[in-house]
Amino acid sequence: MLNTKFHKPVLGTQIISRPRINKIFNGIPVSTLVCAPAGYGKSVAVSQWLDNHSVNYLWLNLDEDQNHLNIFLEYLVTGLQEIYPNKFYNFNSLISNHRLVNKDKLKEVFINELDEIEEPLYIILEDYHLITDIDIHSIVETCIKYSTRYLKFIIISRLDPPFNTFDLKVYEKLQEIRMKELALDHNEIVELIESNLDISISENELKNFEDHAEGWILGIKLAISLVRKNRSISLNSSLLMSHDISRIVKNLIENLDDNLPDFLLSFSLCKKFNEDLLRSIVKFSGNKWNFDANIIEVLKDQNLFITQLDEQGKWYRFHHFFREILLKISFENKPEETQSLYSHISEWFADNDMIDEGINYVIESNQYDKAIELIAKFRYDMLNNDRWWQVQRWIDKVPEKIRKTNPELLLAQTLIFENTWELDKIPPIINALEKLLDSELSEIQKSEILYNKGHQQLNVHSDPKGAIEFFNKSKNIYTDNTAFFARRELFLSISLQMSGEIEKALRSIAEMGKIYKTGTYLYLRTLFAKTIVLLLSGDFKKVKKTVEEFEYFSRDSGFDSIESYSCYLLANISLQMLNIEETIDLLDRGMKFIGKMNYRLYFDSMIMKALCYKIKGEDTLAKETVDNINKLVNQLQNKSFIVYYQSAKARLKWLNDSDNDLLSEIKELNFKTHFMEIYFFVDVPIITQCKILISSGQTEAMKEGYLRIKEIESYLLSINNGYHYLDISMLKVYYYYKNGKNKKASILAKSIINEANTRNTWWPILEYLIKEPALISILDKSILPSHLIELLPQEIDSFIDIESRISIKQNNDRQISYREQEVLKAVAMGLRNKEIAESLNISEVTVKSHLTNIFRKIDVPNRTSMIKRARELNLI
Repeated sequence: MLNTKFHKPVLGTQIISRPRINKIFNGIPVSTLVCAPAGYGKSVAVSQWLDNHSVNYLWLNLDEDQNHLNIFLEYLVTGLQEIYPNKFYNFNSLISNHRLVNKDKLKEVFINELDEIEEPLYIILEDYHLITDIDIHSIVETCIKYSTRYLKFIIISRLDPPFNTFDLKVYEKLQEIRMKELALDHNEIVELIESNLDISISENELKNFEDHAEGWILGIKLAISLVRKNRSISLNSSLLMSHDISRIVKNLIENLDDNLPDFLLSFSLCKKFNEDLLRSIVKFSGNKWNFDANIIEVLKDQNLFITQLDEQGKWYRFHHFFREILLKISFENKPEETQSLYSHISEWFADNDMIDEGINYVIESNQYDKAIELIAKFRYDMLNNDRWWQVQRWIDKVPEKIRKTNPELLLAQTLIFENTWELDKIPPIINALEKLLDSELSEIQKSEILYNKGHQQLNVHSDPKGAIEFFNKSKNIYTDNTAFFARRELFLSISLQMSGEIEKALRSIAEMGKIYKTGTYLYLRTLFAKTIVLLLSGDFKKVKKTVEEFEYFSRDSGFDSIESYSCYLLANISLQMLNIEETIDLLDRGMKFIGKMNYRLYFDSMIMKALCYKIKGEDTLAKETVDNINKLVNQLQNKSFIVYYQSAKARLKWLNDSDNDLLSEIKELNFKTHFMEIYFFVDVPIITQCKILISSGQTEAMKEGYLRIKEIESYLLSINNGYHYLDISMLKVYYYYKNGKNKKASILAKSIINEANTRNTWWPILEYLIKEPALISILDKSILPSHLIELLPQEIDSFIDIESRISIKQNNDRQISYREQEVLKAVAMGLRNKEIAESLNISEVTVKSHLTNIFRKIDVPNRTSMIKRARELNLI
């Protein structure tokens, strides 16, 4: 169906050649406005010209659904990427979330990327008169005004667009082709009559007909069709001379065979149609199709003004003006039947996976109850397939008064706000829903309301026990296996984990996993839930295996937001384990789904990437990444996101030792201690604030930072969040060290290193050593891993004595590196060296080198004993 949007009209056999028009187009070196009333062959003229010239072009058929800047540009870029698949990456990054993107930024990015096209291209916008959005007019006019010599627009419209055409023409950016040029001349009218009518006509009759027809192509074709059907009517009859187009069309369809007139009126309700749709209309009407041929073949044979919309000849439409007249007649004759037929056509499209079209038909006929019924029917399927943004578009088409009072639409909206991280907008909706009478709500709707109240208790009030109560009440009323209820189980599991019932949470998730087929969206949701529960508990050994499985099944699954979450979570763990290059690769993969990824995770991804660049010594890239956070915040309509930029900027300055003005800056910021702001995020603004307060060296500021950390620690313990344990503990070590309490700092640091070794999570230790290299003097250096030592700044060498260096080297010689672990796992899976090399994108020589190192480090002679020993050491 999408292809019909980008397909120029296929010229039929009744089309006459018009070299005169082709010559006019050839002489225009700039963008062109083709403007004339309906029926003057505007689209056909442009199509004929394109057929005679070998040029790159994009043809976009516009309709009312594209009368919104984001949707218009989304279609336009979709078509352009068919021609230029490697362009418009930045635009697609922005357009993914149509509700959060700033319009001015969207226009700027689109125009900049359009300017990168360096070969001749024509962009044809058909039926531009249907566009009323001023932002679309603005961007099209800007593109015409500042377009390069390569790019030209052809605007096909019944009405003049609201451009400053005077200036565009003065500066030779736009030329016009109007009714005068498009109207058929004498020779063209003669050719059209002679090719379609086998009757003789005198010169006087011809002149009289020409004078009345005034070159109007559709009127002339209608007259010819009517005369062919009824030879008692002449071209000079009073009917054809009257210019009453409705009467002409009525007479034309009255002269059609059998019951074709009734069917034709019914078919006219379809903006686009294929054979199957028309046959379903015939069946719905209860009448019989009395022709031997297919319906579309009959419409073609009868010259009933249908246009082919795709190369395969599957989809068609009536000429717009002809359809408008048929629709008018249809509503006049059988208004009630027409409404029921609209409902049938809507259901046909929806049942054939063209839900947008289905909803549009009933909305256009003001059947909002039917539209809501369809939204209710398909919103769960769309959520199951990770297309929440599409549901938002449906909701936006319903009048605001209905949106605010209909429980189905209100509940759909709450789920969308969850995805866009606009949690503050959910409570008013819940309040509105609670005011509805129980009799107005279904069981599933009552269950959803209770789920949302549970979500509110958890994510707004940080009350997991209150949340569990609401989630269980919701389950008791209604449960099934949709994406919504999988979402409820996710938050129930998180609530159980926060209440200290982690085993119960994991059992609940395991039961869910048995229900769903491996690789499905709902199965992936169970892996997502398990990953989060384990991550919050701080069980990094178990979580790594789970998140690797989650990432494996999510990759290229087609569920973009789920894949983005899996990349983020695996990158999060990779950073904790100091696998810097892998972290960057995963972040790049996840961040390409901007708009589909939760924005809180997206900002955390950007901050992680900046920290990785800092570790690699690529300070310029680190700063650019943080600056990009600020740019993204400015592009979005939700300005509360600014705190993530402020925190990232401050943290990078802190690591770079440029924190002279940081204390005054950071003390003015009001960061919150809240579950949803801390969660399992690498960058937590309030923790960043504490780092800067403690590192300031000022007694009062340090004390304030320490007290805040104690409050955060107490809060995290109360909700069983173990993810931040090492970071909080290292900050306490840092505080003791800055206060000269080295012994106390050293004792705490020893337990932290032991825990880091158990978890294999070293990021917090590395970060504080980068900030304060002298801290290494109070750490047990003998058990620091080699990959951490390799990442430390050079100035740390002055704090390590010779004995410690030997101890570190001996320890490092025994440790299995991350890449060696990957090779070890691959061997355990039965892969050969060549297969391992291909899967890890390394050479066979490198694989053999890793195996030799592993043999030496765990003291084994061959692969078989290596696998056995590795299992004993819990390496695999």
